[in-house]
Amino acid sequence: MYEQISRLQFIFLMFWLVIGTGILLLPLTIAQFVIHDAWMVGPVFILGAFFLSGIVYLFVRVFPGQNLIEALQTAFGPWPGRVLGAWLLVWMFLNNCLILREMTLFVTTNFFPNTPIYVSAAVFMVPVIYAVFKGIEVVGRVAEIISPWAIGTTFALYLLALQNADFSNVLPLLADGFSPVLRASLVPWMFATNFIIALLMVRNLKEPRKMGKDVLISGVAVGLTGLLAESVTSLVLGPIRSSSLFPVLEMIRTIRIGTFLERLDPLYVITVITTMFLNVAALFYTMLVAVQSMFGCKSYRPFVTAGALAVGTGTFFLMENSGRLLEYVMYAAPGYYFVTALGIPILAIAVQLVKRLLTRNRPQGRRPAGSGRASAAKP
Repeated sequence: MYEQISRLQFIFLMFWLVIGTGILLLPLTIAQFVIHDAWMVGPVFILGAFFLSGIVYLFVRVFPGQNLIEALQTAFGPWPGRVLGAWLLVWMFLNNCLILREMTLFVTTNFFPNTPIYVSAAVFMVPVIYAVFKGIEVVGRVAEIISPWAIGTTFALYLLALQNADFSNVLPLLADGFSPVLRASLVPWMFATNFIIALLMVRNLKEPRKMGKDVLISGVAVGLTGLLAESVTSLVLGPIRSSSLFPVLEMIRTIRIGTFLERLDPLYVITVITTMFLNVAALFYTMLVAVQSMFGCKSYRPFVTAGALAVGTGTFFLMENSGRLLEYVMYAAPGYYFVTALGIPILAIAVQLVKRLLTRNRPQGRRPAGSGRASAAKP
């Protein structure tokens, strides 16, 4: 029996799926391409959200009641479908490793430089393992409780940071044309492909046919959040944001309220850690559901501990330092994410629609002469 979550909980999970990690990494990657016009990346992101929601909308109608791994076997057959499912599983594994490595980098760089990364990762993964073992319903409830506080706190911090805004930092508009904005949007679009894991949560929603609409709502919310975040970060930091590993954290550290309140960054850190918990929990859960569907198991729970150890090991050995992490995200990951998270579902939808069309247009065979009720009555 699959645990089910409400539409609001699902929207919150999809929202933090991008913002949970994007609030750390995206400002840095965007600043490598554009400074003055960084705020335009948010509205451009919404275009990608429309495209992704369209894929989800078509999928739940072409493959009703099936998750992504099962749909691949329906469209391509048992063994080719399992091969493509294994490819998707590798992508989800690397995605988990990327998010966990980013979290450990954030914690060890800013707060615990003498703490080994495997200690930070282990402390972070313990509640993730517990929540995922209990089920996605627990994760959804945590998202519903945490999200209003996290959104309100983040919004308040951005407004407080505007006291140091300098509008000359965002002028002139489009001085280098629109192409830098498109290049800067590539990594945010890459993170938006995480919405595809919603196709592994089909049975966790009471109304899966509304999943496309919910993904669109989450995508629009992410785009508007990016518009606010990039605008304020550019206004406050200006060109120096491109040389900071965590620009949003540096922006929040500039907040001064009178002469007695100068350190509001702990609020930001608490928000980041809690929302990244939701991010990793959702990704980790869907990865285990993919394993369950691949091997036809009754439950994903036997794989929780082993999966966590595999993700932790991959985090340490695949992404050793911040340089390799940034290089992977900016130059290697976008093409890999687009081909895997977009190409495979689109191909499955196209193949299934063609199979339906061929079946519908197949001519019916004629009955042999003498067959039928009349001939049956003859002695």
